Amino acid sequence: MADVMHKGAYPVGGELVRRLVAGRFPRWKGLDVRPVASGGTVNALFRLGEERWCGCR
Repeated sequence: MADVMHKGAYPVGGELVRRLVAGRFPRWKGLDVRPVASGGTVNALFRLGEERWCGCR
């Protein structure tokens, strides 16, 4: 299930991040995508494999 940080915001979850990464960075499309717990409310953070991370607004 995708989380919504603010009322009216688009839900951002692992499946959306997988699709965005696969579209923009095809060589990374097989990497595991895991949400990262964060106290912030602006960016949703995700681990991308073991060495990378990405943030979505």
